[in-house]
Amino acid sequence: MPATTTTTTTTTTSNQASQKDNIIDLCTSAGEVFSKFGVLLRDLDICHQRSLSNNEQDQQLIGWDEQSVTMLRQAVEAFAISVRDISTVVAEKRIRER
Repeated sequence: MPATTTTTTTTTTSNQASQKDNIIDLCTSAGEVFSKFGVLLRDLDICHQRSLSNNEQDQQLIGWDEQSVTMLRQAVEAFAISVRDISTVVAEKRIRER
C-alpha cells in the first residue's frame, strides 16, 4: 500500500512540476512577444512622428508602409479575439467549479 501512495505522490509531484514548467515557458514566451510588440509600437510611433515632419529626409526613413501597418493591425485584432475567447472559457470554468 505505501508503494502505491508513493507512486501517486511521485506522479502528482511530477505533473505539478511539468505544469509549473509549462507556465514558466508560457510566461517567458508571452514576455518576449510583448517586448517585440512594444518595440514595433515604439517604432511605428517614431515613424508616425517623422511622417508629420516637413523634413524630406525624415520622411524617407519611415520604413512602415500601409501593408506593414495592416499586418500589425490584423495580428493585434486576432490576438484580442483569442484572448477574449480564452477569458470567456476560463470564466465559464470558474463559474462551473464554484
